[in-house]
Amino acid sequence: MKACRTCKAIVYGKTCEICGSSNLAKRFSGLIIILDTNNSLIAKKLNLGLGEWAAQIDE
Repeated sequence: MKACRTCKAIVYGKTCEICGSSNLAKRFSGLIIILDTNNSLIAKKLNLGLGEWAAQIDE
C-alpha cells in the first residue's frame, strides 16, 4: 500500500487509479476512508471522493 503524492489517494498498484501519477510514497500518516460523500463533512471539507486517502504524506 502506497500513497499518491499528487492527490493523496491510497494506491495498491504501480500507478494511481485517480490521477494516473506514478509518484508514490511508501510512508504516509493517517488513513481517511470515505464511504458516503453526500453525508461526510470531512469529504466535503477536504474535497474527497469515495475511497481511501492519506491524511499526510511523509517525505
